[in-house]
Amino acid sequence: MGNQRIEATINDHQVIELSITPKDRDGDVVDVENVTWASSDEGVARLEPSADGLKCVAVSTGQVGTATVSCTADADLGDGIEPITQECELTVVQSNAQSLNMSAGVPAERVDEEGESATA
Repeated sequence: MGNQRIEATINDHQVIELSITPKDRDGDVVDVENVTWASSDEGVARLEPSADGLKCVAVSTGQVGTATVSCTADADLGDGIEPITQECELTVVQSNAQSLNMSAGVPAERVDEEGESATA
């Protein structure tokens, strides 16, 4: 159990939610204590853990690079309480324009160069 690594990629203006689901060898969800989240590079990804520790939002700081986000918790997996760890290699890449938002303004009367109404 534990020490499994996952990978994720976000752009330099995104966030990603990470979550843990601790399970024993039978696949049953177990309670955890002392949950801690850590980023190997806070300059790339800043972490905002939830109050219960089961989720964490990794926030890109705008810097391109890679950070290892790890979560460690104490759990009773059947042989007594042991620490378990999950890691995610988070890669932050430079963003490119992905969309162009356009909105229509309020309709107005068209005027000519002298400011006279051009609708006739």
